[in-house]
Amino acid sequence: TTLSPVGYTSSSEALSLYPPELAVDGNKRSCFYSNRRKPRWWRMDMGTPHTVISVSITVPFASSEHHFTIYVIEVNDTTTATKYQKCASFRGIFSSQT
Repeated sequence: TTLSPVGYTSSSEALSLYPPELAVDGNKRSCFYSNRRKPRWWRMDMGTPHTVISVSITVPFASSEHHFTIYVIEVNDTTTATKYQKCASFRGIFSSQT
């Protein structure tokens, strides 16, 4: 787990030169890469509640099929209850890289 400018990032696995914090470092020339093993996931813990207006995903090869599901997961520290809210999903080929 690594602290990025906006929170802590982690992932199921990452290639050594492409750790999870590169997904949110603000540099459009850096990126996170996961291993091909499933399940693959990437997580961002913002520490406190935030309003997220949009999520942008850049893919290395727009012509390949991709599958994404974006969830907001809220953990209540006092009751250990967890809420999962599916925000968006995509399966198909992107028209462009971003």
